[in-house]
Amino acid sequence: MVKAVAAAKKTRSTRTQKSDHDRIIGALPKPSWMVNDSPLDNEWIVRTHGGNVRKGDVTVKFDVVIAPGVRSIDLEIDLITAKLLAFRGLTGNDARYDSGATIPINNRNYFAFVRWRHARGIERNAELTKDDIDDLVKDLEVGGIVGLPPYRQRLGELIQKIETGEFEIPFYCKGNKKYARKEPLANALGAPHTRSLPASVSHDLDDFIRGQGLSIQPRKGAGQDDEEDDLVNEIEEGALSENRIISFLTAPQLLFYYRKYLTHDPIKFEPFEGEDGISKIAKSICRVAAERSFTTPAYQACFLVNQAITWITTYFDEIRDFTNDLDETIKKYEALNHWRPTEAAFNERLREDRDKYTTAPGSWWPIHPSYFAAPGWTTNVSEYRPALRPVLFELLATAALVVIAAFAARRKEEMGSLKADCISTVDGEFWLVVSA
Repeated sequence: MVKAVAAAKKTRSTRTQKSDHDRIIGALPKPSWMVNDSPLDNEWIVRTHGGNVRKGDVTVKFDVVIAPGVRSIDLEIDLITAKLLAFRGLTGNDARYDSGATIPINNRNYFAFVRWRHARGIERNAELTKDDIDDLVKDLEVGGIVGLPPYRQRLGELIQKIETGEFEIPFYCKGNKKYARKEPLANALGAPHTRSLPASVSHDLDDFIRGQGLSIQPRKGAGQDDEEDDLVNEIEEGALSENRIISFLTAPQLLFYYRKYLTHDPIKFEPFEGEDGISKIAKSICRVAAERSFTTPAYQACFLVNQAITWITTYFDEIRDFTNDLDETIKKYEALNHWRPTEAAFNERLREDRDKYTTAPGSWWPIHPSYFAAPGWTTNVSEYRPALRPVLFELLATAALVVIAAFAARRKEEMGSLKADCISTVDGEFWLVVSA
């Protein structure tokens, strides 16, 4: 009896207290768009809601290198923040994104911001000041996003450690040659991958490796798969694009946008004056201005055509059946002298079809129980579904035009002959004319 009591006391005394990460992130419900087991996982698989035609679901990595010997999982506060930003980006009334494809991009940008902040000795976002943000913009203008951490200084320190024998270059043998493993070297500099290093630093690292009698494995060619494709350096030195700056600066701005969820590490001010402020900064410091591409990018074109085909093939018959049944239901209520027969018919049909409802972006169910569009449905589709009129005369009609144009090789005579006066031309572009 005495032994049993002693054992029980020992069990209670060795029980560990939950970490802030497990307490905060563990309290999040598993959302419908999450494929992996739990938000506590450090690699999320996110359904893109059909938005990524080529690759399907996307992976969000929360275990990445931040600095030499430091990973994001070592920085509990930032790990929590990164996960909350990813979660809130797709969840709730203030979710900013319809597709999960954006989340990995935002996540990489946030950790790039953390690398800069960590290098300055700022441990938390709550410690940031306006002066820090001003310095961020200056550093961004000088070195670009990949140049924000002090990689040049770290390279000198790493070379010194190698030369004194404190650090050994990892390698593997292939044939009669020894090839250096460059990713551990990039990690030793605080970068997730060598392609996340500034080009000049990467070249100097290669020259040093060759000087040590090791070979460099040629970089994979375009089109070849690589598990680190998501970490490809999108900016060469001297080619800082306006769009890329906007994407990067959105990361610290989201800290303010979602501040009510980030009570563990709240930022004390709005970093930039809204999206317009970010755009002005990007335009002022960029080296490559944002401009329209000559042709539609392949990914966007595939997404647009896929969504349009989905609308027509999946929803057309249902919309037609719905409207035919609705017409009969309206007549029934008119025969009963109902004071609002159309609204009553809508409510009845929506109740009967509630099993067909979906919430994925791009779906037409449930349409709003009104013939006219609900206020704000275009800006918050998840809350205000479109009414029957825009479904029939705008969305479905536009989808049909997209499909016809795509499979008719965009021949002008084919698009122009759809119906008299339904196509207009502005600046050489075809537009579908719809009535309000």
